[in-house]
Amino acid sequence: MAPLLMLSSIALVPSAVAEAGPAQAVSPRGRFFTNQTFHFETLRNAGYIVSNCADLGEVLETVKVIAEGDVQSWYTAWEATADRVLALAERTQDPLSKGGAYMRASTYLSCLG
Repeated sequence: MAPLLMLSSIALVPSAVAEAGPAQAVSPRGRFFTNQTFHFETLRNAGYIVSNCADLGEVLETVKVIAEGDVQSWYTAWEATADRVLALAERTQDPLSKGGAYMRASTYLSCLG
């Protein structure tokens, strides 16, 4: 049986640090961001996937455009995702899909405070 990985032993990937250079922060393995608040809020949003209040693809696509520690890019990215999902809801005919899209848009707007 393979040993379990412990979260307390997470380290930076050396090649990623070398590629990023000194100007960019590199998230440790298993984290979306080095910023604890950004990481926690991303995990919180991912937790809503189980109840269909978020979509994994939408969350990952949003997170990928957020600059590390940049609050403005956080707000801009989540607002853009919410707007895109809201537009999807408004043009969807199926009531169940429409409701799901409205719910996801609401979840993403909650990230804005």
